[in-house]
Amino acid sequence: ANRGGLPRLDSQRSISSSHSTYREEIGDLGDGNMPIDGEFAGMTKYDLVSRIHVAEELVENYEEENSRLLEENDSVRGSKQLLEMDYQAVLEENEKLASRLEALEYSFLD
Repeated sequence: ANRGGLPRLDSQRSISSSHSTYREEIGDLGDGNMPIDGEFAGMTKYDLVSRIHVAEELVENYEEENSRLLEENDSVRGSKQLLEMDYQAVLEENEKLASRLEALEYSFLD
């Protein structure tokens, strides 16, 4: 499902488009003597680097979406405050008009 307007990442497309970049980074991983979590056992260094890039893209997209949502929330809060002030002003005006109407009614009844 595509939530919050985030683009769906196609990892195969991302992997093939950055193939040379991944090859350069794979060279920086060392001789392969680092311990690997069982979840990643059997994966090549290329696969691991590719997954890291996909995860980095997701994190970047989420950061951008979070920033956008923070701005939207600030805007909505500002609008809410303006609406609350307008609502309060309308209530006060209604009270004044009700009081004037009551005074007018008494003037005709006397």
